[in-house]
Amino acid sequence: MKSDVWSLGIALIEMMGIRPYYQYQYNRLPTMNDYYEPPFMADDIKSSELADFVEKCFEERVCKRWSVNELMNVSVMRWSMTSSIHL
Repeated sequence: MKSDVWSLGIALIEMMGIRPYYQYQYNRLPTMNDYYEPPFMADDIKSSELADFVEKCFEERVCKRWSVNELMNVSVMRWSMTSSIHL
């Protein structure tokens, strides 16, 4: 579902330590339905490849937002799925 893709984007930016909609006061969030604002600033993400991936999660128009299958084919996802984690 495309709403799950949006949620994935929110989770990713939170894991990077970025607070979604940090530029707004919380009492303004409910009134933001009149216009679209992305939940983060692309400059907040150091990797341009990762920033591009996250931006695809936050496409305003649902019909243009990438699907899970499309996101799985992005190189940053292929890299992370094949990399092992060493603790």
